[in-house]
Amino acid sequence: MSMSGKPKPPRSDRFWSRLILFGIFFCIFMTWVEYGRARGGNQRSWSYVLEWPVLGGITIWMVWRVNQERKNPTIREPEQDDPNDAGLREWRAYVNREQGSKIDPPATNQDT
Repeated sequence: MSMSGKPKPPRSDRFWSRLILFGIFFCIFMTWVEYGRARGGNQRSWSYVLEWPVLGGITIWMVWRVNQERKNPTIREPEQDDPNDAGLREWRAYVNREQGSKIDPPATNQDT
């Protein structure tokens, strides 16, 4: 626990937070550098003046998305296979033949 009574974040979270913060400041710094080069006559640098803020924005967006997922994890139910899907039965039979499997394919509810 820290001095404020709040638990400290895990070491890996602190590492990633620092790395992301460094990346954002790096993008700001590189935008400034490229802007100076572009003003000095290097025409190619104008594209970098636009690129670095976009990369920084993408970084911020990704961090926001990860934090949102941590706060509100979405539990996705796995899709259930349709037992009457002929194509799926054929695919499973093909995979079993190719792998040399002796395992029977799952039972289906199909009337024969």
